[in-house]
Amino acid sequence: MAEEVELKLALAEAHQPRFLRHPLLKQAGERRVETLDNIYYDTTELSLRRRGIALRLRRKGHDWLQTVKLAGSSAAGLSSRPEWEVPYTGHFDFSHVEDSSVREWLQRPKLLARIVPICETRFRRITWKFPAAPGAVLLTLDRGWIIANGRREAISEVELELAGAPVHAIFALATQLAQRAALTPSVLSKAERGYRLHVGAPATPFKAQAVALSAVMTPFEAFRRIAMSCLEHLQQNHSGALSSEDPEYIHQMRVATRRLRAALRLFAPVLPENLAEPLRAPLFALMKQLGRTRDLDVLLTE
Repeated sequence: MAEEVELKLALAEAHQPRFLRHPLLKQAGERRVETLDNIYYDTTELSLRRRGIALRLRRKGHDWLQTVKLAGSSAAGLSSRPEWEVPYTGHFDFSHVEDSSVREWLQRPKLLARIVPICETRFRRITWKFPAAPGAVLLTLDRGWIIANGRREAISEVELELAGAPVHAIFALATQLAQRAALTPSVLSKAERGYRLHVGAPATPFKAQAVALSAVMTPFEAFRRIAMSCLEHLQQNHSGALSSEDPEYIHQMRVATRRLRAALRLFAPVLPENLAEPLRAPLFALMKQLGRTRDLDVLLTE
């Protein structure tokens, strides 16, 4: 079993040329280009999705690979999840899935008979490899399309994946890239976007979710759980705020920012030194900008 740890970032299509001219890319140890075709499978009732399982076939050159991924942890664009990948020989083979409960469920004949294609992705991937002892970080730029039920949606995203390197290496590289190109955490995978196209679900503003806390948590663990919830609340609404005329997206971003600022004040006595102070100015600036935009929304409406 492999564990995929990656940071997914959205890149505006108009900013792709600027990203490709980033001087940092010249420092990569390796560079390769490939075209990837992917087909995601599920039952018509989306049984796999409900169990947090993704089943994908990927064509690389003349070969096909089968991948099974499980829902893992995700926060602020950084995700970590187990996956199993084997060559595809003309039929689905789940014998390599080490999680016995998942393997046995996938191998049920009645389920196998109902698995059908749900969505496809086709994109051109450029991969740069950056050494980061004791391993490396793989930086990819994906450009192409997601297709489902006659609908399609553009792919323009950057991914940074650990290849034996420590986690902080991803953020160090992302920080340098963001100095030249506008990159924002992407909270939806290509598969999730494909599923949304498949069912024709319209995008809607994302509201704050209940945060599960327990008495055994330390105060800092509780803060971290709350802060990650605030970041998800903020980021889930970002794309809609840019592309939709629905003012609720802006309102929800303001709520998320207020929640995070309140958490920083409440937990200030137990936070590590110098954690909160660097966040205060950018959070204040964001809150100010969102407030002005929300005021304009109210003015136009009323």
